[in-house]
Amino acid sequence: MNAPGLVDRPIDGRTLGADALTAEFAFAARQAGGTFERTYRIAGQNLCVRSAGASLLERLSPSIEHLRTGAAGEREHVVEIWDGRSTRRPPAPPGSDALPPAGIATSVGETWRAIYQVGVRTLSVVDTALDRSWYWAADAATLPEWECSTPLRHILHLWLASRGVQFVHAGAVGRPSGGCLIVGKSGSGKSTSTLATLGSELLYAGDDYVGVSVTTGGAHVHSIYGCGKLETAHVERFPELQIEPRPERAGALQARRDKTIFYVRDTYPEQVTTGFPLKAIVVPRIAPAETTQLSEIPLTAALKALVPSTMFEIHAAGQSALTTLARVARSVPAYELRLGADIDAIPDLLGLAIGP
Repeated sequence: MNAPGLVDRPIDGRTLGADALTAEFAFAARQAGGTFERTYRIAGQNLCVRSAGASLLERLSPSIEHLRTGAAGEREHVVEIWDGRSTRRPPAPPGSDALPPAGIATSVGETWRAIYQVGVRTLSVVDTALDRSWYWAADAATLPEWECSTPLRHILHLWLASRGVQFVHAGAVGRPSGGCLIVGKSGSGKSTSTLATLGSELLYAGDDYVGVSVTTGGAHVHSIYGCGKLETAHVERFPELQIEPRPERAGALQARRDKTIFYVRDTYPEQVTTGFPLKAIVVPRIAPAETTQLSEIPLTAALKALVPSTMFEIHAAGQSALTTLARVARSVPAYELRLGADIDAIPDLLGLAIGP
């Protein structure tokens, strides 16, 4: 199931094999004068990001910096990244000239999947059998900030899914003892609900995408990105919110939406968490004429908010994603959070949904 406006067409996979991409990266690294490497611990899994030159790594790393570790792990997934401009080594065009700007071209092999985003000119290839991925951007300097705020998301989604962690289009806040997913389509009040907790006693795990895993002991939420996003017109609703907006770079490709993007760890470093047990699902609903209030809702209502939003937002989410999302929704109670003008009430109400 694809997001609205996206078009799937196959691309030639003959140049997207591991040997060919590894050779492309090695050449790019020589052109750039060497490699830079960073390691991260994401959802209990070890990720090594290896960059040809520093340009692309500097653009992509801020949003996952809160998950950075000092040493490599025993079982790592390695991602090799480079951009065509700084390394003077673009891979062969994937034959997507006929696609619209919002189009996505894909190719699927026995153990690998490739995704090319036409509008931002990025190529992501994941080989789960080899535990390796590759990410190429035409020009690191022209990537829009919204792309950099959720870096490598196609790669992280496919890799984490192979290890039992489902990408979810949701915000997440809570305490070490447990927290909640805040779910709903774009414009539903998800970001408002999540970011209203900054400065409160609740911890922040994510605003747009998080990971969820389900075991016999219950569901667990995993932080993936440390960025916050607000409709620029709504920023004034949070006069006390401490943010340092990331401005769009001159010459960047056009962003999809007018949003103010910032990295939470810059101003609320002690509030950012790597995750917590899942205790509740919260579905926000904008009701400006009402008082902000919380009420329990049935499983079907939670599924209606959780499943379509994730399936449309995350490309290549399939039947396994549906199964995991259903298990998640069945594992905890669900609530509707009616968002009135008194947004100051949001942290306390979310605390009630989570429980002690």
